[in-house]
Amino acid sequence: MSGFQNSCFISYRHGNPEDRDDLLNSFATQVKDLLAEELWAFHKPVFFDEERIKGGYVLNPVLGSAICKSVCSVVIFVRDYLSKQNPYCAAELMAMLECESGRLAKLGIEPEQAQHRQIITIILRDPDLLPDELDKRKWYDCSKFGLQRKPLRDYEKYEPYFKEIAKFIRDWYDTVEEDETVLCQHCDQVRLPDLTDPAAAAPVLDFIRRNQKKSKLFDRTELPQS
Repeated sequence: MSGFQNSCFISYRHGNPEDRDDLLNSFATQVKDLLAEELWAFHKPVFFDEERIKGGYVLNPVLGSAICKSVCSVVIFVRDYLSKQNPYCAAELMAMLECESGRLAKLGIEPEQAQHRQIITIILRDPDLLPDELDKRKWYDCSKFGLQRKPLRDYEKYEPYFKEIAKFIRDWYDTVEEDETVLCQHCDQVRLPDLTDPAAAAPVLDFIRRNQKKSKLFDRTELPQS
């Protein structure tokens, strides 16, 4: 039977592949491990693209279908998640939003009435820059991670987050299990845009322009007038 193959899809920016202690790569890997532990009895693996940790990343052609075949998606947010220089995360987010919209339409649920939005954000840094499209969904602030040299699982405040995310995923699956064949019937045809093609990349760059927030730290409109 065609249906969901993954419990969740993790979308994240790669860090420095030459640094074994790189904060972003370390955090993303630990998020994947904690979610996999919480979801082990769910019998649907966490989709985590290991290749991007190696650097020089290009979009994997299977990622579009992997997003579609995942019950939910998890965004690990940092300042440059929506980056014009490396727009692959933006392409993934666009696919997640389209997938969510399509599912709700098939289920006959108005987006404003949806109890479960299928994109969950874990904030590593800069919560004030979280785009509105992510802010309206469930999110968790882990921006204190890395200020102390200890594993993510040892932060008492953050440990319950992963239990809650896992429950959220299982609850959403319980809601749509009878419809999963319909929801996933076209997943094999889902492809992310070829970002080396300017025409294909243009909608992604426009999406970034519309959703990327700027830090107010150096907002010239707030400077005192001389």
